[in-house]
Amino acid sequence: MIHDAVVIGAGIGGLTCAAKLAKSGLRVLVMEKNPHIGGTSYIFRRGGYSFPMGPLSIGFPDRVKAFLSELSIQAGVEFKRNHFQLMTPDLDIVYSRPISILKDDLKRVYPEESAAIDAIMAEIENIIRLTKNMDRRHPDFLAGLKKKKAVENLSFSDKKKMAAIKKAAGLSSREILDRSIDNVHLRNLIGSQGTYPPEMSLLNLALMWNVMSEVGIWFPSCGIHGLCDLLRDAVLACGGEIQTAVPVTEILVQNKRAEGVRTARGDVCRAGWVVSNADYKKTILELMDPSHFERSFLEIVRNVPYTDSELCVYLGVDPRRADLSRMKATHIFLRKKVRQEAAGHPEDFDNREIEICRWSDNAPDSVPAGLAADMVLEKQAGTGR
Repeated sequence: MIHDAVVIGAGIGGLTCAAKLAKSGLRVLVMEKNPHIGGTSYIFRRGGYSFPMGPLSIGFPDRVKAFLSELSIQAGVEFKRNHFQLMTPDLDIVYSRPISILKDDLKRVYPEESAAIDAIMAEIENIIRLTKNMDRRHPDFLAGLKKKKAVENLSFSDKKKMAAIKKAAGLSSREILDRSIDNVHLRNLIGSQGTYPPEMSLLNLALMWNVMSEVGIWFPSCGIHGLCDLLRDAVLACGGEIQTAVPVTEILVQNKRAEGVRTARGDVCRAGWVVSNADYKKTILELMDPSHFERSFLEIVRNVPYTDSELCVYLGVDPRRADLSRMKATHIFLRKKVRQEAAGHPEDFDNREIEICRWSDNAPDSVPAGLAADMVLEKQAGTGR
């Protein structure tokens, strides 16, 4: 059978794409290498506990609700806001509150930095206003006729906003914070939402604070894995097909257009479109013949570094035997020692941030009867988030 579209990967991104395509009437086939849907956006079970394999919460819940409604998914999904706490020898603060509240909290801890806190947060809030719904109107986020139309209809005000956004994208948040704030712990908190020196542009920093403090991070009542289940059901309800435990080994290209995929079993599935939800480096460097690309482009892709590795520890905790009273939020970033030099040995856990997520705050049914806590501990191998 020839499908209109083959989607590689049944993670939450691939399922979202497949659900929308199937809803529009296309014949869609989703192919997943793992024996289950969801990729890392799913759960596993051990000893009566359920643990998340990857993402714990999401931003922009209103958009998620609207998208579920577009797919005629009427599951009554509710969203609970999660909060984030930073704990170090010098600081203990919940930093996910709205910026207006966060500013006052920071000034109580660092009164000598009050003017600098007001100034940098005002700059961040201004960029947040400039970038509101940027992905829905900025030409760089559009394609084809939509992009052409957006460029043609740019007003003078839009052009000024775009210029300001471009300027913010070229400014180093680290340089600005180093000039503005004397206290290194405060600089790092504002610049990285943690204990490490900032590495991003001022634009990215403002976008990060918008999600953390203004929009918020939210847990869907069905869990991230539950969203995957709902999307799977939507794909199937619209006539789509999902195959698990079927790795794709090649994207077939003819006359510079994708025309299907080949699986590890040697099967060929023809399609008018191929959407890859695999990692982009894997998609380009492993699933496609390199002759389809310019050598210079392939070198750029090869040289882009992967993000840091991460070690996760999953714990079932008896709260009767552990003092959890200092945990004021669902997500805690803990750093026992803050030495400015980078951690040397991989086991130097004291000088690294460790994220602790009390998962059962979100999903109380994830623990056996009589217990009330399960946790996910994460440590990245690099020095930053």
